[in-house]
Amino acid sequence: MEVTVEITDYCPNECDYCSTYASRRGYLKVSQKEVNEFLNKVSFENEITRINISGGEPLSHPDFYEIFCLCKSYTKDVWVYTNAITQIMYNTDIVKEIKVEANVCLTPGREVYIPKNVDKVHLLQLVKQGRAKDTVPANIKVSGNIPRNDCSCDNCKHLVLQANRKSVLAPCRKDYE
Repeated sequence: MEVTVEITDYCPNECDYCSTYASRRGYLKVSQKEVNEFLNKVSFENEITRINISGGEPLSHPDFYEIFCLCKSYTKDVWVYTNAITQIMYNTDIVKEIKVEANVCLTPGREVYIPKNVDKVHLLQLVKQGRAKDTVPANIKVSGNIPRNDCSCDNCKHLVLQANRKSVLAPCRKDYE
């Protein structure tokens, strides 16, 4: 099972296409203990195959490194969703082993920049939730020369621990209060 842990609702960027309500005013932080309890409960019932550490901006959490190490103890496949792209790109020039995969949300009226040392690009359809709930997604047709994954979020078994400590299924269907 893939799980996501939104460890904070703080983010300095306040992007209008964000699928959460993270903001500069965010103050919620999930503790390392709460993350461990959540992952322990999930791993008791399911094998955890991947953990996404998200937010808000997860790198702003004071216990980020400890939470990251904790997640690595449950699975080697741990992803960090962050907007600290300039720091990451610098680090990839210094430490070649860092793998960078960029998620690009296709949003009408927005230019897309993909840095040269990105290993893989994931194109995302805008999801009408969070701050983007009133945004109209772009109509996207996938070119025939792009391999496709036929996974449907209608049957998603992805579990999310939100910064407000609620657990919800299927991130494409999550609702924030």
